[in-house]
Amino acid sequence: MMGHSEGGMQIMHYACKYPDRVSALVLLATKAAISPADQMAFVARVMRRKDEPWFPDAVKAFQSGPPKTDQEMVAWLKKLLPA
Repeated sequence: MMGHSEGGMQIMHYACKYPDRVSALVLLATKAAISPADQMAFVARVMRRKDEPWFPDAVKAFQSGPPKTDQEMVAWLKKLLPA
């Protein structure tokens, strides 16, 4: 199984729950867990860019939740990735 970022956390959970169904994991840019300190550091890094012109759209995209279609995913990522 392969997972990136949050997806890697999900497949680690799956592998722990169903070890007999998983022969190998490929984890890309994945943490085992996110501590409150990590979360605060992330928010601080993003907030340093609050004066950027793309910032309001990125915040809205983050708050909107995951997209439901491929087209929505493209639009969502274009707004979110600058952060």
